[in-house]
Amino acid sequence: MGAASSLGAVVNAFDARQEGADPVESMGGAFLRPDLEGLDIGPSADGYVPDMGEEFNRRTADMYREVVPSVDIIVTTATGG
Repeated sequence: MGAASSLGAVVNAFDARQEGADPVESMGGAFLRPDLEGLDIGPSADGYVPDMGEEFNRRTADMYREVVPSVDIIVTTATGG
């Protein structure tokens, strides 16, 4: 992300863990924040993201529907399950 940002790319990133915002922003990226108001999304004891549930998935999908049409490249990581 840092290299892409330094080359002039607009970098956006999302992680279900809100503590992921600091590293993204420190590398020049924008941390995407879906509307999660009213959801209980605390971290798990082991540091991994617990199953967030259907409402979380719906809200993040809404966010992606807004963001995806305006980007040229999307990089994803594997998810558990």
